[in-house]
Amino acid sequence: MSEKSENATEVYPLVIIGAGLSGLVAARRLVDEFHAPVTLVDKGRGVGGRLATRRIDGDRFDHGAQYFTARSPEFQRIVADWVHRGLAREWSKGFALENGKRKEDGFPRYIMDQGMTQAPKTLAEGLPIQLNMRVRSLSIGSLGWEIYFDDEQSTVWVAKSLLLTAPVPQCLEWLKAGNTRLSPIIYQRLCAIEYQPSIATMVRLKGPSLVPPPGGVWLSGEPLTWIADNTLKGIGSTQDKAPEVGRLTLHSGPQFAKKHWEDNPEEVGNKMIESGKAWMGSEVETFQTHRWKYSLAIRHDKAPFLRMDSPHPLWFAGDGFCAPRIEGAAVSGWLVAEEIARRLNFCD
Repeated sequence: MSEKSENATEVYPLVIIGAGLSGLVAARRLVDEFHAPVTLVDKGRGVGGRLATRRIDGDRFDHGAQYFTARSPEFQRIVADWVHRGLAREWSKGFALENGKRKEDGFPRYIMDQGMTQAPKTLAEGLPIQLNMRVRSLSIGSLGWEIYFDDEQSTVWVAKSLLLTAPVPQCLEWLKAGNTRLSPIIYQRLCAIEYQPSIATMVRLKGPSLVPPPGGVWLSGEPLTWIADNTLKGIGSTQDKAPEVGRLTLHSGPQFAKKHWEDNPEEVGNKMIESGKAWMGSEVETFQTHRWKYSLAIRHDKAPFLRMDSPHPLWFAGDGFCAPRIEGAAVSGWLVAEEIARRLNFCD
């Protein structure tokens, strides 16, 4: 980082924007296996993105991704290590349906023992990560990609090589703001990736819920797609002697989220609770809502990542590639790390 550009405060060999699962998996492999000089940056106060667990007065709620599968050899390696270390465990091979029946498909769903945020926190241990840094634009400079941050200091970095793992629409906004044009083919493929929103409502009940073990219900999709009881899930309390009350996470369908995106959060939460009242079983004590703008990639690029070599190396990866959901993001990060190491001569 000794070089300086005309506009930048620092020049970095390789910057990863986005400390969600894909960015963390890529960084972890680049550092551990290829000894690459990596710097991660994220706008959030913590790592993980949608692998999120919220603590509210001694209660714990997974309010983003609820579980993950491990069908690919790349992600199986990571999950096996977590299980061996006692960090992850199998939750179930299926859940209840709203008609009362149970659906199983034979594939284990895994969870983290202390909540889903434990996965990114484990991956992030020891990595060089800078948080609370919101990107404003990405421009092409003489030494590399100029990263302009939206802060009081008007911070500017230069990255000789850049990996973007944030949701694709955000990446395209940054590039557009920096008057950066992509190749027509790359741009077309990126624009074809589509996400849908969701709203999560976290509900503490005064007593137990009616959600059946092991703690999840698949619903029809509108207005709700999912209800989980974090108490039955085994992660619901941060206190050893907390009462076994229901701690529910309700996820909305995309149409409900679009319709009520700008509505008052309390009104939205009440609507979702009313829709899920058949599973409450007890009076609601308190609730909070959270909006996920890029909850799920419903149209993804089949490649694990996309690359543009000129004028400076640039990669796109994340859950918009390879396959949607948690596992797809992890595989994308794992494979793009090997590609970056090879292209930038980090491999032995």
